[in-house]
Amino acid sequence: MKNLVLALALVLVGTPALAQHIGPASTAGRDLKPIIGVGYDYHQAQWDGADVQQNRAYVHIGMGGGVANEPRYELYLNIGAADLKIDNYHKFDANFQPFVGAGLKINFLRPDLPWGLGLVAQGAYFGAWDDETDVGHLKIRNAWEFEGAVPIEYSFQPFTVYAGPVIFGSRAQVRTESTKGNFEEDDNFGVFGGLAAQFGPWRIEAEVQQKSDTSLSGLLTYSF
Repeated sequence: MKNLVLALALVLVGTPALAQHIGPASTAGRDLKPIIGVGYDYHQAQWDGADVQQNRAYVHIGMGGGVANEPRYELYLNIGAADLKIDNYHKFDANFQPFVGAGLKINFLRPDLPWGLGLVAQGAYFGAWDDETDVGHLKIRNAWEFEGAVPIEYSFQPFTVYAGPVIFGSRAQVRTESTKGNFEEDDNFGVFGGLAAQFGPWRIEAEVQQKSDTSLSGLLTYSF
């Protein structure tokens, strides 16, 4: 029973660290043209006094959609690796494990307008994290996340500023040597904002998210 309680607390402090880069409503992609890029996220979370940190590096692969003077959208995959570290809670420190994410973003307003209003829906599934702690061998399995965001943006070439609310959820299975269980995080609402700059086919984005703590992320893409 003691191990199960400790495992429950570990998952509750761990799962809020999971989050993906959101970005503006508009995409740099063109109709049926690929987009490739690289991204890095640094996440922090506070949960019951525990300090959670996560580094995430990935390759972004997308496909643009839409035609001139119509709403544009992008379907994309994020493929990479993420670690998980909790310094002040049993010193849980797991190495990078693979993850895959997928999402859709769409701008409901015409791309030639300076204002944008959109929707970003994305999710991810993670590999297993393992570590030897002072309560024994802990395993975090079957971790997944989902985010739904509403970015509002304003463009003044070559820059775009954006911000909005985000709802999110995540779930993971935790195992000790004798117990296992499934848990969900309690907090489900946050805000985000960022800046994007477009230079020909290149776009760079920098973003901050405020959920249970402050997280930073960046994305560099090239549109064909």
